[in-house]
Amino acid sequence: AIVTLPVPVPPGEVQPSGPVDELIAAGAVLGDARVTFSGSVRSKIEGGGTIGAFSALADAFVTASGVMVSERGFALRTQAASRDAYSLTDGRIEAGGGECAIMVEGRANSAVTNKATVVTGGDHVDGILATARVDLTFSGDRVAALAGSNVIVTNSGTLHTSGDGIRAEAQGTIEIHNTGRIKAEGIGLH
Repeated sequence: AIVTLPVPVPPGEVQPSGPVDELIAAGAVLGDARVTFSGSVRSKIEGGGTIGAFSALADAFVTASGVMVSERGFALRTQAASRDAYSLTDGRIEAGGGECAIMVEGRANSAVTNKATVVTGGDHVDGILATARVDLTFSGDRVAALAGSNVIVTNSGTLHTSGDGIRAEAQGTIEIHNTGRIKAEGIGLH
């Protein structure tokens, strides 16, 4: 699944609208889900976000640069229910609510490369959450990670958070490479 904006519609038809959890999203069952975004996007969706990629049986990828602001939820979410999830970010990312600004959930492996300035507000909102456990119902309850799952977080950006700076969870190896600046009201590396 590939998202291209604006959504192409036949002449005379309006752009799709309606209730959404993410403003820009790609979903796939059998194949990879990929979102590539460059620009500016702002969401006021309660508990939702700006950008999401979700795959049931394959990998999920988000590559995003520019300004991404979610006033009431996470800014970016990448989720692979049975395989790997990847996120590459640059620019400015803000989240005013929810669990975190950048969430990457790959049941097998997760990898985050962040070059962005990430700012969170609200009550304990983490900067980056990289986990090999997946929340399939979006309720906060995560399915256990696969044995041997790995998480890699590479941060060269600035994290200024009301919660933890970087939070990582896996059954195998966790690697955090930080050359950026982390200022967290919670735990810097959790």
